Amino acid sequence: MTEAAKSSFVYVTYIRTTPEKLWAALTTPEFMKTYWFGMNIETDWNAGSPWKLVFPDGRVETGSALPAIGELPRG
Repeated sequence: MTEAAKSSFVYVTYIRTTPEKLWAALTTPEFMKTYWFGMNIETDWNAGSPWKLVFPDGRVETGSALPAIGELPRG
């Protein structure tokens, strides 16, 4: 395998805030709608819980279960 085939990109975003404010921003529908093109996620944010993505036009996309942090895929 060549070096080019082994390479990968990692994108890092730094957000200057507290963990509490970041969590509130990511889980508050009003905030999500502002930055997610009018969409928001509805869930209780617990591992294994169902979730739904609500679109501005009323469409809903559902998911069966949120993964636990340790179960998230790593690239």
